Amino acid sequence: ASLRDVRVVLLQDAALVRADVVLLSTVRSLPASRQLTSASGMWLAEHFGALADRRLVNVALTRARRALCIIGNSETLEATSVGRQLTQYYKDTGCFVAADVWPPR
Repeated sequence: ASLRDVRVVLLQDAALVRADVVLLSTVRSLPASRQLTSASGMWLAEHFGALADRRLVNVALTRARRALCIIGNSETLEATSVGRQLTQYYKDTGCFVAADVWPPR
């Protein structure tokens, strides 16, 4: 495999792509002080974009054949329902690595 084999797609276009390895970059980062605990769908869409759409996230998560790596700000991800469920699942299964302990020593 080479860099020619790397494809970059938007979350909205993930349904069109299957790959052995998927790196899902959640580029949004919002300080806890700016997050709303009971935000409207419109506020979530404005501040979290496609990450606030459970269907789009589900499609992205199912595109990997062999490996999935999600990179993002966990505090921001946990501001959405799907993000809370994802981070909790990966913490419970021992697959969550916080930035302050990466790289492993």
